[in-house]
Amino acid sequence: MILLSKNDAFRWHEKLDCYLKGYFYQTDLNHEKIIDELLKIEDQDGFAKYLKSLNGEFSMLRETDDFIIAAVDFTRSFPIFYTTGDSPIVSDTPEGILRIVKEPQVDELAVREIRISGTTFGNRTLFKDIKTLGCGEMLFFDKQKGELRIREYMDFDREPFSQDSVSELLDEMNQIYSNAVKKSLLPLKDRTVVVPLTSEWWPRILVDKIKELGLKNVICYSYGGRNNPDCQKAREIAEYYGYPWYYVEYEAFEWFKWFTGKDYQRYKKYSSQYVSVPNISEYLAVKSLTEKRIVPEDSVFINVCFTGVLRGDLLPKIFLDDKNIKDDVLAYEIMREIGSNIKWNRKDSMLLDDYLEDIFSRHLNTAEFDAKSPLWKFKYSYWKERVGKHLSNSRRVYEIYGYVWRNIQLDKEIVDFWSKVPNDIRYMSMLQKEYDAKFNPELTERLGLNRDLKKNSVKLNAGDKFRLRFPKLYRKLVFSRKSKSLVNAYDHDPMLWYNIISRREFTRFRESIANIIGVESIKYLRDFCKEYECHL
Repeated sequence: MILLSKNDAFRWHEKLDCYLKGYFYQTDLNHEKIIDELLKIEDQDGFAKYLKSLNGEFSMLRETDDFIIAAVDFTRSFPIFYTTGDSPIVSDTPEGILRIVKEPQVDELAVREIRISGTTFGNRTLFKDIKTLGCGEMLFFDKQKGELRIREYMDFDREPFSQDSVSELLDEMNQIYSNAVKKSLLPLKDRTVVVPLTSEWWPRILVDKIKELGLKNVICYSYGGRNNPDCQKAREIAEYYGYPWYYVEYEAFEWFKWFTGKDYQRYKKYSSQYVSVPNISEYLAVKSLTEKRIVPEDSVFINVCFTGVLRGDLLPKIFLDDKNIKDDVLAYEIMREIGSNIKWNRKDSMLLDDYLEDIFSRHLNTAEFDAKSPLWKFKYSYWKERVGKHLSNSRRVYEIYGYVWRNIQLDKEIVDFWSKVPNDIRYMSMLQKEYDAKFNPELTERLGLNRDLKKNSVKLNAGDKFRLRFPKLYRKLVFSRKSKSLVNAYDHDPMLWYNIISRREFTRFRESIANIIGVESIKYLRDFCKEYECHL
């Protein structure tokens, strides 16, 4: 059975027994053409092959007398949920399934995963009865045999690496980014394009390419606490390109009103969908821009959620030489990156293997997976659990206000390009610095962002060797360092998010959290466990 919710900013396109939602970078394709192709396919392999060829962010479902099929793109942009059993229910929202499933059981392992990470792992939701498709996954239910199969149809981070020179890679990179912006935004040239602007590399390149394309209806905005140091640079970038710029100043009282009101409860349910804490950073900014009518109703927001793992921004030095990475090192490096928002207790340590089994559930006990490099596994885990859940749900803030969005940095050509860039020039954003020096020297100098282009040393130091020898202790030390850095965060955090809990609560929990997601996890699970009578 397929259950679809009411259309939001992205409507479901329907023909016969096939449903499709999203957008595509291939200018020769539209929803109707894609649905026509999907209607011709009758086997699982055929669906996998065709879905893999699509370049866009989408979800699709189809039900015939013989099968049900459902799939999401490689960032899980539009989530799909399902139940297991003889007659599965497949839906675009867990709420639809909850109306049918009586007295759903809470998944206690999923609760622990959200507690330490802000997301569940693998296909888990907070309910045992409801599962979710992960990035690049498809569901196939054979009605005749009563078999439900989940498979990953997308490839993640292809190899081998390119042998091109840095100069050749830079020229290719420049052209690919120009093409991606053109494919995505030229069809929308009559609508207003809205860009959340920071001085980070991707937003800067995005605005540069938008200007290169010649778009006129462009609005830039930034947000944060008073005297946010990055916003001055964002304003200078907007002025440099001649686009209007708006600043939404966040105030503690506004956050308090929001978190104690009905809007937060509505957004929490819509955004989290029982797999992630809500992604809240832009909510008050989009709310302000909408209420003040700064952005037209048909505006297109550009989602610039962090996908630096794609470009190597998170690449640990110790992964540059794979022979250093043993299984225990890999395990704790993964959990340090995606599972250290809340201080672990003894049970978390005992459940480490369960956490990893959920993350790699599509690949365990396969020769292909065993042959993958530790770095591939590190990036794969971040992509599936952080990008595909918490970062993906950052797009819900636009949808809840009725805006469509684009996430241009995830054009398949860009993803494929970065997959072939050698690690030594991904490390410490080396290729991005080279790009700035070649294509944007005037702006980066004006912003004071010039970087030393000497190649970063990849030789392991004493700290790296300690990290390799004592991975469990290293993870604890990193957490402790982050926690101690929050000592004055309640007063000085530039986004003022710590005001979602009282000063008294913050003082009580400070040593148990490493970042704002830890605070959100406490609040989210506190409400959830109160409603469903479970324990943190």
